[in-house]
Amino acid sequence: MAIVIKINDSGFRQYVRQATAVGLQRAGMFLYSQCVQAVRKPNTHRSVATFSEKQQAKTRGQKTGVRYANMHNAYAGLPPFLRTGHGQSNIVYEFNGKQADPRVRVGIKKNAIYMIYLELGTRRIAARPWLAAMALKHRVTLGRLICTGGKQ
Repeated sequence: MAIVIKINDSGFRQYVRQATAVGLQRAGMFLYSQCVQAVRKPNTHRSVATFSEKQQAKTRGQKTGVRYANMHNAYAGLPPFLRTGHGQSNIVYEFNGKQADPRVRVGIKKNAIYMIYLELGTRRIAARPWLAAMALKHRVTLGRLICTGGKQ
């Protein structure tokens, strides 16, 4: 006694490709939203000079203003703090939509190249990962979205 299972091969492949493309698109959008959210934390650790310090600076002929705003950078290993919003607004999500070879890109535009320096670090700046950290943090959810066609 034998059991034979026949699958409509072309229809099954088409269904799997379509479901995978939809899942890949939704996983890319989820990663994009998490990356934008990671760099959304504002830099609230500002210490501004008191009035007497500003008055002393004016009497000595020094400029007042930005010099007194102490902007703290994010600690090494944490995503960068939001200062102007330029880096956050240049995080992009692209999906090509081809059935044969669907691809998703979550990254940055060319005019915000410093976000790569923050991600990887330089010899003077410690790495403040935001893209790889979010991909690793949500890898189970991303895998589930891709495998299930975006349905949870």
